[in-house]
Amino acid sequence: MMELRESGRNPEIANGVGGSGEQDFVTSDDCINYWLKHYVPTLNKGTQELYRSFSRNYYLGAFPDRNVETIPAREWMQWLDDIGADKPKTVNSIFTTLRACLNFCKSKFIIDRTDLDRIKKQNVGMRPENESRVPTWSELGQIWLAIERSRASTANKTLHQLTIPFSCLLGQPPLRTSLS
Repeated sequence: MMELRESGRNPEIANGVGGSGEQDFVTSDDCINYWLKHYVPTLNKGTQELYRSFSRNYYLGAFPDRNVETIPAREWMQWLDDIGADKPKTVNSIFTTLRACLNFCKSKFIIDRTDLDRIKKQNVGMRPENESRVPTWSELGQIWLAIERSRASTANKTLHQLTIPFSCLLGQPPLRTSLS
């Protein structure tokens, strides 16, 4: 393994852990499969299903037989733009999840770097829109009771309960009304 590392080859991939053992580089599919096997099972069921769906529908096979470390940022961006043409809101999540996958592989020393890091999130697709919704009286009652039943301190309970009648958002400036 030391000889492989000194010759610039990744021992895990060369010995067949992440790939076929025939190539001396890591493909994007190798990274995705490693992430799916070693990280995704630690997440909750809904997130696991989402990440497996993204992998199946978008990631796997996107750059077959290519060294993930040598794929230029321009090709990553073209690939993301192609997805974004049909799904401008989804592509932002796809990008974020793929970056998390590749960062996981970097943290495990499977790969050293990728050009995907050069792409900024705000340049990929569209951000999901923030929707405004007013909770019903029944929902407000459920929230109030959940706060009462929590193990939070009295001060925290009071703070959160006071946000309900005054329509305050914690950590955000108050909304302006015609009276203010």
